[in-house]
Amino acid sequence: MRWCSSPVLAAAAAICVATASAGVPKVYRDPVGDAERGHGDIASVQVSDSRGVVTMRIDVLSLRASDEVIVQLATRVMTDTDYALDFSKDGSWGIDHVNVGGQVTSLSPSSTLTFSPNGHVYTFRFGPSVLKGTSRFAFNVHVDTAVMADVSDWAPRELSPKSPNDWWKYALTSIRH
Repeated sequence: MRWCSSPVLAAAAAICVATASAGVPKVYRDPVGDAERGHGDIASVQVSDSRGVVTMRIDVLSLRASDEVIVQLATRVMTDTDYALDFSKDGSWGIDHVNVGGQVTSLSPSSTLTFSPNGHVYTFRFGPSVLKGTSRFAFNVHVDTAVMADVSDWAPRELSPKSPNDWWKYALTSIRH
């Protein structure tokens, strides 16, 4: 299910982002200018956490109305998607949980599950209910169009990481490992 961002939700998320930014963000960079056919180009992803709540800021340049950005999140096995976060330029967004058997369940926005667009930076905030007690996760981000445009961290032509098995890794700093 996709949700539409509202000014109230965006304001609440902005307050939460300020709180969560107490942790120093880890920055994952993607080469700018590598998107095909002028579609959205992922520049960077910043991840930080505070008290088990993760803030993920995705900087996407030149995102078109027809583009959809997808974040695959792995909390069980570090290369097996169990959450899919997606958003579009218009601020609509969704998050789905994929259980071990492959069944997909859409999650609803809550005080610990928010999305906030601000210019070309899009921010997800999710808490312990999503992470289910894990202290680390792996993720990749790509722009989806009719033709895959910028697969950021796993396209063979990208600089780093180079293969579908290379996911960016993040260990929560606010939870003991």
